[in-house]
Amino acid sequence: LHVWSNRHQYAGTLDGVGKSRGIKTILDYKTGQLTKAVGIQLTGYALAYAESYHSVITNLLGVRLVGDGTYRVQSYKLNPNVFYAALSIARWKREP
Repeated sequence: LHVWSNRHQYAGTLDGVGKSRGIKTILDYKTGQLTKAVGIQLTGYALAYAESYHSVITNLLGVRLVGDGTYRVQSYKLNPNVFYAALSIARWKREP
């Protein structure tokens, strides 16, 4: 699902929106480790989703798919301050 923020000039493609325990949730599937960076990415998706679709989602889940067919689920907190700081640093690093 494509999401975008005109206000902050970024976009992304999240893996899914569904329900977890009856709560609307943004899901992102990973084959690597579920690190803190995944939470920042999911926060960016949630903020852009709210702007794109006029619907707020605060439940964020990373799902690690393991080669043996098992999976691990990690919940992340919505953290706009950290996301916007990371976005600013990424833009700064691209400056000439």
